[in-house]
Amino acid sequence: MPIQTINIGNYSNDGTGDDLRTAFEKVNANFSLLNTQDTTAASNLGAGQGVFAQKSGSTLQFKSLAAGANITLTSNGTTITIAGSGNLQTETTPTLGGNLNMNGFNIFGGGNVTVNNIESLIYGIDIRTLIGASGDLDFGTFTAPGTANIDFGTF
Repeated sequence: MPIQTINIGNYSNDGTGDDLRTAFEKVNANFSLLNTQDTTAASNLGAGQGVFAQKSGSTLQFKSLAAGANITLTSNGTTITIAGSGNLQTETTPTLGGNLNMNGFNIFGGGNVTVNNIESLIYGIDIRTLIGASGDLDFGTFTAPGTANIDFGTF
């Protein structure tokens, strides 16, 4: 049912408007309609976490944003800006919280790569599958932690 408009007539007491009882029936119906439209439900229109927490009386309460490690939050009257302050390109000692999933990609670049438990890494690898069609595979000098250099040379 839509909101009902009270007919007030053309001018005071001209008898063309709603009588008092009808007018207040419309008022009560309008308040009932508005009361059924009052909601505390909220939905997140995008990905991620919702910001609505709860409704307390007539006040809507929202979750707070908190900056984590290497994250800064700044705000003005209309915008909250979330920025990362870390940079892996310049980070000299990055650490992972778990295993690194390469997702089919390779690591490129210079420098050293230290591999722990090298025995389990190379155990059971058929070197012929690494050589490929060209027949050339250059391992150079390989150093395992706590051992002497192992020179694979060129295959």
